[in-house]
Amino acid sequence: VFKDDVNDRAIPVSKQLPAEGQTVNLFDANGEGWINGWRGLYKTFGQKNTGKWSWVFQINDIDADSVNITHWAEIPELPEDTA
Repeated sequence: VFKDDVNDRAIPVSKQLPAEGQTVNLFDANGEGWINGWRGLYKTFGQKNTGKWSWVFQINDIDADSVNITHWAEIPELPEDTA
């Protein structure tokens, strides 16, 4: 159910990027599958945006150079407990 929900709402990074610092599900076409991460912007010492950014991942061992992020999706809300 979770995987289907994420796949149905996936947005190609070629069409739109997530907001800066927004934790989202990211799809790595090189084999990791869906991973949590966000877009980190590079800023100057005066906190001005440089226009450059990189993917940052919740799992520190993932190397940004080894992934191919093609899609992203907002993290869905947890389903309500119906019990």
